[in-house]
Amino acid sequence: MKDALNFAALFLRRPSQAADACRRPNAVRLGLIIYAVSAVVSLATSWFDPLRYVDPNAPALAGHSLGFWASVALWEPVLAALGIWFGVLALDWLQEGWLPFKAAVAALWTAVPVTLALSYSSPRMHMGRGPFIAGLALWLVPGLVLTRRTSARAWREVGAFLLGLNAVQAVGLAVTLVAALARSEDLLKTVDIAVLLWLLAVSGLGLRRLRGISTARAVFAVLFSLVLSTAVPVLAYLLGLVPMPVLKVVLYV
Repeated sequence: MKDALNFAALFLRRPSQAADACRRPNAVRLGLIIYAVSAVVSLATSWFDPLRYVDPNAPALAGHSLGFWASVALWEPVLAALGIWFGVLALDWLQEGWLPFKAAVAALWTAVPVTLALSYSSPRMHMGRGPFIAGLALWLVPGLVLTRRTSARAWREVGAFLLGLNAVQAVGLAVTLVAALARSEDLLKTVDIAVLLWLLAVSGLGLRRLRGISTARAVFAVLFSLVLSTAVPVLAYLLGLVPMPVLKVVLYV
């Protein structure tokens, strides 16, 4: 546990050294420990329901059943795995080449599931379930192609780094609780924005060192990963795989 705490501290204070640490053989194991702790903190924060302290009209979450929270908990490892997958793919794609072109192509690919979701949910578009699923299947093809060409070393090192980033998330959640108890909605929003900027800064500095790329490329990759990871639960909801109450908590987490 001491090694995991030291590993987490690097992400909070020295992103470049955290990147170097991700090359060690035990980095993935330490990253998984950090992720597990962060996931528990995240679920506990959701159950605590900070919004009820700043918004009296917010729906109560603590009264939900154990099955409800089990459904929410099942999404934690799924979203973590998707975040790593999307992050590694984006980094691989943005590694070389003219950045404006590469970023534009990545943005178009990221926009596909969002566009499909909007078309499927819009009464005026009349998109059926079959075309919606077929569109998602076609959208996955480029990602699967990139997956096959990415080295095992990249998966291991970048995966360890993205898992370690949960240290920033855990600290952010702790500060969020303090802001909620202060009953300040403005402070809560400020904390959310500050944590996001902190996350992007750590990602940019660390992945620049780890992958030998520019900070801009690293930040773009993380942003694309965040957007896609957020889109997946929405797609699952549209397919009838996730009820709306669970979706709301998953997106909040």
